[in-house]
Amino acid sequence: MKKAKTKKNVIRNGYVILARVIRESAIWQDSPDIFKLFLYLLIEARHDKKPKRFSGFEVKRGELVTSLSNIAEDNQYYEQKAIRRWSRPKVARMLEKLKEQERIKLIPDTYGTHISICKYEFYQNPEAYKADNTVTTPDNTVTTPCIYNNGNNGNNDNKKNSLLHIFNHWNTYKGQSISKLKDGKNTKITWHSHKLKSDGTVNKDAKEAIAWALKDYSVEDICGAIDNYAKVLLGINYFWTHKWSLPVFLTVGEEKHKQAARKWYRFKPDNFIEEQYLAKSDYKQQPERIVKFENDEPSKEFLKRSLDGLLKIPEPNRTAKDREEIRRLQVVCGGTK
Repeated sequence: MKKAKTKKNVIRNGYVILARVIRESAIWQDSPDIFKLFLYLLIEARHDKKPKRFSGFEVKRGELVTSLSNIAEDNQYYEQKAIRRWSRPKVARMLEKLKEQERIKLIPDTYGTHISICKYEFYQNPEAYKADNTVTTPDNTVTTPCIYNNGNNGNNDNKKNSLLHIFNHWNTYKGQSISKLKDGKNTKITWHSHKLKSDGTVNKDAKEAIAWALKDYSVEDICGAIDNYAKVLLGINYFWTHKWSLPVFLTVGEEKHKQAARKWYRFKPDNFIEEQYLAKSDYKQQPERIVKFENDEPSKEFLKRSLDGLLKIPEPNRTAKDREEIRRLQVVCGGTK
């Protein structure tokens, strides 16, 4: 008598390998959305060894071609009984962050958002996990421990490294300045840098401010916020003129009460919306967009800068005056963009 065949329960669509040591990585302490996006890319990446060829390009193992809209659509979630999804600018910022962390590469082509997972072959190879219970990797794609981990070994050194890293990152903008209109006057704005103490340590105010921020946020969050703040403060295409020291930036609230959000929260990579800081149509506030001159005739270079500033305003946010001025400057500068 023949034995009846039993069906095996098979999980459809295969699997990916996720190393346990990822808990020691900085991404584990990063925003949950960053981690979710990384897992999504890992799952969606092509796993077949044979490349998939298209007209003009190919998708290799560990790569995928998608779009910002598709990523947002595939990662929608429910919150307060409503469907939420990431915005396209947020997806772009998160991809850029993963790129900076060397977890992905963005491949330039005209067919969409072409992404390659760094060291995909290494981490998706079961043989890499057989020698022992640890994985020795050639880079920090997954296993590099966060420099401000909560372990006891070397914890004080890690904190010092984090403090100094953020302090030095702030000072990378030392000496940079720009002239902008502030309160109706042309004012020179210079980055507020800080000096180390004579013994090479961070001064008390900055040290306490950085330590306070590190209680709840990562080094990447803080440094990313510093970069975004520097962009709008020192960029000619942005109206922002509020200059702060590092301690003020990290500790002072937007309002005068203890529970108020800190000033730097608005610049944190997950919160930052660049379009909100772009020069608007109020010419009195924006030197790069002044187009009326009482004395000397403006140079063509100046007019081009004014045109560039106007063109960076998203189309839906442009006023009728903006569009009229764009047309006028395009004629003056010669041709259209």
